[in-house]
Amino acid sequence: MAKAKAKGGDGDGDAEPKKKKKPIVPIVVVVLGLLGAKMFLLKSPAQTPAMIDAAKKVAAQQLYNTCASANHKPTLSDVVSGSTPIAPTTTPAKGSGAATERGLPMQLIATHSEAAVAAPIVAGMSPVLELDSVTVNLRDGHYLKVGLALQLAPDVDPTVAKDTGLGAKALDMALAALAKHSMAELTPPTERDSIKDDLGFQTCQAYEAKVLTVYFTEFVMQ
Repeated sequence: MAKAKAKGGDGDGDAEPKKKKKPIVPIVVVVLGLLGAKMFLLKSPAQTPAMIDAAKKVAAQQLYNTCASANHKPTLSDVVSGSTPIAPTTTPAKGSGAATERGLPMQLIATHSEAAVAAPIVAGMSPVLELDSVTVNLRDGHYLKVGLALQLAPDVDPTVAKDTGLGAKALDMALAALAKHSMAELTPPTERDSIKDDLGFQTCQAYEAKVLTVYFTEFVMQ
């Protein structure tokens, strides 16, 4: 009997104590706390009205300079420095009924009702959206048949632009601007170029530089 008790006592001594489980909840809380602190530190501070106003002014200046550069207008830095924009040039094409206006062919002005075939867009330009020719009544009772092409920003798809009617507003702006003039005012190339640059600059700003400038692909008066 004593021997059995001794054996039993030895068995009790060999038993290993149970291991205690480590607490999980406190560790999770610490990790979440660290992540929250990191996100709080990385989060940008809320913009004040002054900061928002300053950002708007910078965006407006960038838009102005982009549209000015695309339409032979002085940029803001040019105005400050007193420099002048590059003068426009128009070079007649030999043996053809078209003239090249700043890299894009344009129909020569005709004073009769016969309209020449529309000239093609020059290859190598940024995306261009051509609009159908329309007729507008000029201020002095004469008529102008004008074709318009929009030079788009590089990231604008001309196919999508056509399908979504992107050029409608630009065409309305062009017709409204041209209707204010007489045939005599639109005949000199320098005056016509000036009107085109003004129209291109205004169109560029109206489209927030999605349209950079405009070209006349047909310009027939009678």
